[in-house]
Amino acid sequence: MPKNECDIDSGKVDSARQDYDNLFSKISGRSGEYNLITEPVSFDFSGLVAENLRSAANENQSAWQGSMSACSLAFGVLSEVYEAVVEYDEKLDDIQSRYNTYVKNLGDTLQPDSITVMQSFQTEADTALTTLRTRCDWAEEKLESGATPESMRALAAAGHFGEYGQIGYYINEDLNYYHVDETQAETIAVHLRDGVLEGRGGSIEALEDNPELLALITNVALRANTAERNGEKLTDGEIAFLETIHEELEIGENGFLDFLDQVKSSEHISDSLREEINRSLANGTLALSNEAVGGGVDLLPNDIQETITGRPKLDVDGLADGDNPQNYVNSYNSWGSDFNTLADYLSSSSPGIKGGTDFSATLLATTANNLHYVDFYPDGPDDSAYQKILDVAARNPEANNIMLTGKDFDGNVYEHHEKNEGITPESFLEVIYSRDWPDDGQAASKVTDWISDFSASDDEEKQDWAGEAAASLISILAEEPEDDKDKNPFLFTGVEREDNPSVAVTELNPELAGALADVYMTYLDDFTNGHGGDTEYRELSEGREDVSIFHESGENVLFVDDGDKERFIQLLVANDDMAPNIIAVTEAQERRIIEEVFSGAGVHKDIPGAQAAGLRTILDNALIQEYEDREMSSEDAIKKTKEQWEKGYSVFTAVASGAAGAANPVLGVGTSVVLEMMKDPYKDFVEEMVGDPVTFDFDENFMDTIKDRENHANLQALAVMVDLGMIDMDTLEEEGLLVGKEGNKRLPVATSDWPTLPESFIPHVRDLVRENAGDKYEEIEAYFEEFKNGHNPEMHPSRIGG
Repeated sequence: MPKNECDIDSGKVDSARQDYDNLFSKISGRSGEYNLITEPVSFDFSGLVAENLRSAANENQSAWQGSMSACSLAFGVLSEVYEAVVEYDEKLDDIQSRYNTYVKNLGDTLQPDSITVMQSFQTEADTALTTLRTRCDWAEEKLESGATPESMRALAAAGHFGEYGQIGYYINEDLNYYHVDETQAETIAVHLRDGVLEGRGGSIEALEDNPELLALITNVALRANTAERNGEKLTDGEIAFLETIHEELEIGENGFLDFLDQVKSSEHISDSLREEINRSLANGTLALSNEAVGGGVDLLPNDIQETITGRPKLDVDGLADGDNPQNYVNSYNSWGSDFNTLADYLSSSSPGIKGGTDFSATLLATTANNLHYVDFYPDGPDDSAYQKILDVAARNPEANNIMLTGKDFDGNVYEHHEKNEGITPESFLEVIYSRDWPDDGQAASKVTDWISDFSASDDEEKQDWAGEAAASLISILAEEPEDDKDKNPFLFTGVEREDNPSVAVTELNPELAGALADVYMTYLDDFTNGHGGDTEYRELSEGREDVSIFHESGENVLFVDDGDKERFIQLLVANDDMAPNIIAVTEAQERRIIEEVFSGAGVHKDIPGAQAAGLRTILDNALIQEYEDREMSSEDAIKKTKEQWEKGYSVFTAVASGAAGAANPVLGVGTSVVLEMMKDPYKDFVEEMVGDPVTFDFDENFMDTIKDRENHANLQALAVMVDLGMIDMDTLEEEGLLVGKEGNKRLPVATSDWPTLPESFIPHVRDLVRENAGDKYEEIEAYFEEFKNGHNPEMHPSRIGG
């Protein structure tokens, strides 16, 4: 006989449930009335409370709402437990009855399978008990969460608050508590059809006077965001609500898209209502497409599913047999019209709402696979339509990861729709980055925006996704063509601008410069490591802390090949407005490295100087290479590089010193703020935010000699020591090392910042550094030695034959 008796008394649970129903009645001033939770007497808070208490309740609404919500929550939780226990008891009785019948019929003779059959009854009883425990645990979770919108909606969806389940909404008058299913969707759809298509006044008034009708769609979309963050699903009712909205609005041959066209052209509705309809429905479409919360592309209207996969395939065999080519043009234009409608529609969605991974990845792939047709089919989608699609689709990080790496977040190779099966990360980036976008690449740049956010997350899995995407991105953008005759398509787009015969994508689309600079900034510590192998994101091996001064063994690190570094940085400095910011960041990073020399522990003393010199050398080489690629003479290329360094030092000085409000180039200010501000073009930051920048005038041999580099490193070290409190500003004042006006004096950031030749100042700098280095004397001396000998760019006339 199965032995799984439940120690929960359903009668006591039911009694406790009724007690909370009675308490709810007393709080609302309706003692003696019953079932007020499941059969509310009003649709709003004030009406729920009896007239004799209404004034006091309104004055203390929050407290009253909290008490009534708590009673409703307890009632719902106990209802779940009660029903679970009753169902379990009934199930166990049924099992027992069938078991008894089986044993009775068996008699005194065991059959070969008798033991197995009898064991199956126990297994069935065990399963029933597991179900009971699961439901009780679920109820306990809701109780522990309190009367939150999520808990109240879940209990309503389970049927514990009556037929309509809106007690949470009536009490709190907050849409987040509203329990939805297909019933509300049908009502909303009727008003939308009658108002948009027929212009019926009652429906238009309902939509305008009751904004919560449309707002409810957006509210469910926001619930989808919350559910995904919590690793949960929308309720069945919420999915049904979104599905029904779309199904009820399918009209004409194209279904849902036809309705959207009607919304766009309807003369019956105001522009403000039209805007709200589009925004609410678009939010609902994106939420319904999200497989992470129980939606998916397959739940969307068929016309949307067909449109997102791209243009119709060309029937080559048909053309060979004499089909009229115009038939394909007509078919393409028909798809293009639908795609334009969809692009306009999705672009009206709220910025915080994102579509599902498959939906978004398909839109990104379709964009890359069809973008070049803009130049051949003027009646199809234009650049503006594709910009809108990129802007919306790039809200989904996993879809972006798929396009950058070819894999989803689980590491599975992603299979695109058959129309887009030829799309690879390489082809995707080349198409969207090398297009001359009207918005300067703003929409395209969003494909990488998530990387810095994920990298900064406390979630190690997100950090790894970001690192792997960054490795793939950099590898693709910096790839060196195998054939010397070929050129990197990201550094050479073939588009001529002013004196540049073939601009880089970052000059063609300036917004990309900021986006890629953001990636560089995010992984600046990783870029500092010297690395001669493949660019990859992997674990730093045990005992190899000497490879990286900013990482520990066992930590995952982005290892970037030195050649890839140079070409990637060249992409950044190819944008003349971004180049000074990259230079400023390099200056800031050198100081961070010196700070590690003074404050770090266990760092190999030869590594910091070599890494600082290596990063600066790669930057110099990237600059000179960019200007030589523009077919400048060696002399002009060197001059241009020098000018950018001058501007870069202006950026750094503006942020880290008096021009930005600080008394001296403090490391904490200089590094963190410069790293943030580098994403903005030089002219925007320095000229508009700071005003007149501090200017520099470097000579033609800037950082040319070992002595120049040694002087530079000493000055940097002194600035770091000031920031660390190892030397005070009064000492610098006494030594005559400060520049600037009284009340706003600062330590120079470059030796040329002094009003006279640096030779009269540098000895004082060296003495101060050595006298105050303490037990870090050998380490800082090693830094100077490695830096002055390691910085060796191919940028001076003697080195490049100029």
